[in-house]
Amino acid sequence: MKTPCRCKERSKKSAPEPIFSPIDLNDEMENIPEEMKEPFAFVGREKMLCTEIMNDGNQITIRFCPKQSPVVIGGGLSHKEYIIDRIDFHWASAHTINRERFPLETHILMYCTEYSGIDEALLKEGAAALSIMHDFADRTSPSISKLLTFIPHISKAVNKPVPYCVISLDDYLPNDTKNYWRYTGSTTDEPVKHGLEWTVFEEMLPLTRIDLGTFTNIFNEVGNLVVSNYKGVQPLPQNAQVYKNSYCCGPSSK
Repeated sequence: MKTPCRCKERSKKSAPEPIFSPIDLNDEMENIPEEMKEPFAFVGREKMLCTEIMNDGNQITIRFCPKQSPVVIGGGLSHKEYIIDRIDFHWASAHTINRERFPLETHILMYCTEYSGIDEALLKEGAAALSIMHDFADRTSPSISKLLTFIPHISKAVNKPVPYCVISLDDYLPNDTKNYWRYTGSTTDEPVKHGLEWTVFEEMLPLTRIDLGTFTNIFNEVGNLVVSNYKGVQPLPQNAQVYKNSYCCGPSSK
């Protein structure tokens, strides 16, 4: 079922200059508008799924089957319902917070259900990304711990997907999804496409230094190690619309 787009009512304002992602986020950014204050709902977030994991020569990505994907609703996004296309991993983080870069960033790429896939949605401003930072701790989140066991199987096998069962979206989300930054920017991978609606959650998930090192053990197409794969922070236009949604102190991380 197609869902109506809510972006037209926002386009009546003067169009800001396009933002290139990633950017630096900070605690002093403007409060999110009232019409965008809506809680997220993740339908099927605990459902166990069979997916594919792959080394694409630059990053590790987990691809979802559209028919099995959980549905993301609300969050003040431009469309009412989204399904997950894939989860990408960047080391170190692409975005920075208060000029600080973190060891790992997870991007959950999704698209509005009225489009056939992520590529069409990106052309029509119907795609969004959920970003979760990982910071150093004395333990690693269960989702990343499981992922690390598959890296030896894909480290040198570029663009050769491997079945990855079983995961749930819930494993990759922070407990607190009410506090976040929001802006409309671009993809961080080439070719750059604009109109990607970003949500960068404030709560971070834990990661040990040893486990971070495992991510650097994948190889690109010419046989070189991918020691890091983040894109540098891009300058913000003067009239950039970047918002902070501050709700309350969220629960502790997983």
